[in-house]
Amino acid sequence: MLAEIDYYEDYCRDHKSYSNNRAKLAIENIRENYKQRLQKHDFLQDGRKEG
Repeated sequence: MLAEIDYYEDYCRDHKSYSNNRAKLAIENIRENYKQRLQKHDFLQDGRKEG
């Protein structure tokens, strides 16, 4: 997923006329979630709560 984001951002840099606001918030959310998972070391755990 992060490699796809890198590709998208490279594309936007190379094509200045392309509007880059299409995925900006989603990318920020993915990166923040990735950072949290990295800190907690819980990438393989199920994120759903059992109730």
